[in-house]
Amino acid sequence: MDAVNQVLILSIMMVIGIYARRKGFIDDRVEKGLSAILINITLPLMIINSFCLEFDKDIMGNAIKIFLYSIVIHLVLLVLSRYIYFKANDRKKPLLIFTTSFSNCAFMGYPVLNSIFGEIGVFYASIFTMVFTALVWTIGVSLFTGKISMKEASKSILKNPSIWAVIIGIVIFIGQIKLPYAINSTVKSVGTMTTPISMIIIGSMLCGSNIKEMIGDFSLYYLSIVRLILVPIATYFIMNMFNIDSMVVAICTLLMAMPGAVVGPVIALSAGGDGKYGSQCIFITTLLSVITIPLFIYLVR
Repeated sequence: MDAVNQVLILSIMMVIGIYARRKGFIDDRVEKGLSAILINITLPLMIINSFCLEFDKDIMGNAIKIFLYSIVIHLVLLVLSRYIYFKANDRKKPLLIFTTSFSNCAFMGYPVLNSIFGEIGVFYASIFTMVFTALVWTIGVSLFTGKISMKEASKSILKNPSIWAVIIGIVIFIGQIKLPYAINSTVKSVGTMTTPISMIIIGSMLCGSNIKEMIGDFSLYYLSIVRLILVPIATYFIMNMFNIDSMVVAICTLLMAMPGAVVGPVIALSAGGDGKYGSQCIFITTLLSVITIPLFIYLVR
């Protein structure tokens, strides 16, 4: 029942975002500003706060495993997706592969795991997302450009505030550095703003989409089944076949149960791809994830 209540809370926050958009409290400019605050301030601080834990060998061991599993999961999906969507046209295929391979593990993953597992959930999610970030800006970009530019990829990765937050967090965790009370309280308080801000932004994004254009596109339903059902189910059962720690399985499964990564349409647009179709991929998977995510929370618990 707790899991259902947590998802219900997140859903209500999304509804607030929809309401704010419809009333004009949020427009494109405000949405962009909120996204910048989320990515550059609240999310990094939330990550840093999650590393303020007492050092534990088991936690460190699980973190290393999650890092390795994240590599395997993403690479396998990138390969399999090429076959899953082999009939898709050249305009849609890159976005279908990208959306299937990369979930919204930051905007939605962190809030969901934080609401269920607390700070340890964010800690593990940040490790998982390190791999996500590296692959998005290398192989992910190459889906649209046809080549990997390590120079540009390195710049994008190094400019990502979440990567630096993880690095700072690792130093704090391993060195068992105790932050001064005022700094620690500020980091924690501002970090807790991540969940409501992210859900309000997603609600605003959903409100700004044209549903009529998507109703007749079968590829979006096919994508949703793969992204929201088949991928997390496969992750859960395959990992359990190898008797992997249940907490690690739960983290990986829930992160892969998230809708498509919101950065997909942005990369597609900058590379001359179909940003509009990319936005539709994000919209439909995000909308339907409100139904599917509670099912996977129930499954892993």
